[in-house]
Amino acid sequence: MYEALDNEIYNEVLETLEELDGGAGIPTLIDVVRSHPNREIRATALRRLAQSDDPRAQKVFDTLRQP
Repeated sequence: MYEALDNEIYNEVLETLEELDGGAGIPTLIDVVRSHPNREIRATALRRLAQSDDPRAQKVFDTLRQP
């Protein structure tokens, strides 16, 4: 039960980070993608980055595509 609640809270936080003016939340989203221990949270942060159209997000995707 608590894990589901935690994921819901994380989802709200990640959404808010994506929507911050001037891309202020993008660096934090990138950090979550790279280092959060929960795979589901990392995946959600990655989806938020994909929706952002921020060039810093594109660099993350380029890095992930490299072998």
